[in-house]
Amino acid sequence: MNSPILDCKIYRQMDNLTLFSPVKQSSFTNDMILPIALAVFIVVILIIIFSKPFKSLISKERKFILSQGRADQATVVSIDYAGDGGRVMINNQPWMKIELEIHNGANPYLVSTDAVLSYSQLNAIKEGKVVPVKIHPQDLMKVAIEWGKIQTD
Repeated sequence: MNSPILDCKIYRQMDNLTLFSPVKQSSFTNDMILPIALAVFIVVILIIIFSKPFKSLISKERKFILSQGRADQATVVSIDYAGDGGRVMINNQPWMKIELEIHNGANPYLVSTDAVLSYSQLNAIKEGKVVPVKIHPQDLMKVAIEWGKIQTD
């Protein structure tokens, strides 16, 4: 007599395991939503942070300014990290915001640009230093620093 009752309990336990185990492994649950949303959020933030430095690094507009722009001189007014609220490093090189005073004859004006700088470029450009720049033919606020022409001290 004990045997059928024991068999029934085992059957119920096995039934519960087989009933719930496959459903839990193969279904999409609410527990998965938070990690997926967090991963998507992190990827979006990284794209926002790093899209501008890479754009300025290989920009078609920068190439256009260097090839078609008007040559001038500019004085470095300030140089600081460009990241919002902190340092942004790309390949262990800082992304910097550089404020320049374009000489432009009798009408000097301020403009800012950003660039990912090597440490040798960072050492070559200091506040007060005069650097060669090219100015966009139609937009005077768009400039490109001619890094290859900067003299080191």
